[in-house]
Amino acid sequence: MAGVRRHPDDIRLARKILRKIEAQRQDPRLSLRNYLQSGRDRHAAHVAPSRTAADLVVDGTASEAEMLAAVMPLIGPALAPPPTAPSRARGVCGETRTPGVPAFAL
Repeated sequence: MAGVRRHPDDIRLARKILRKIEAQRQDPRLSLRNYLQSGRDRHAAHVAPSRTAADLVVDGTASEAEMLAAVMPLIGPALAPPPTAPSRARGVCGETRTPGVPAFAL
């Protein structure tokens, strides 16, 4: 279908119906009916306004590589392991001391 452009609303609807069919074994007619009766209005009231406050909108129209490249800078720091605590040096008598803090012998 060259020249046909898919819009995010169409993609969102198709994905939702597929999820309902696959995960919940829902009749596609019921999914479409629910979308037409309330889904569009709920999306317009609750989801669409949040796009203006979002740091990134990934609507599924770009390639997987492009979407991943856009998302990773935002979530990468959250996925990184926490920094490790500084190692503690051992003194001559086996006591533990913090690097940079002078040790005193008694």
